[in-house]
Amino acid sequence: MLKKLVLATALLTLTLPSLCFAMGECRDDRKKFCPNAGLDEDKIKACLKENYKSLSAPCKQMIDQKIEEKIEKKMNSESK
Repeated sequence: MLKKLVLATALLTLTLPSLCFAMGECRDDRKKFCPNAGLDEDKIKACLKENYKSLSAPCKQMIDQKIEEKIEKKMNSESK
């Protein structure tokens, strides 16, 4: 439960370049759910967050992995 809460919170502040969403595992999801977002990073993140439950498994996995990496990086930098 805590992990899901942390992941959901991190998704709100996700700072991935929009290119990851445009060309990676989320490409088809972005085209399907966010056709008007263009390459605007904030619009893409908001749209993917809004449609998270409907995203493909590979897209969700990519987002979750990037979030976990970001959290781990932040935790490691804070522990130093």
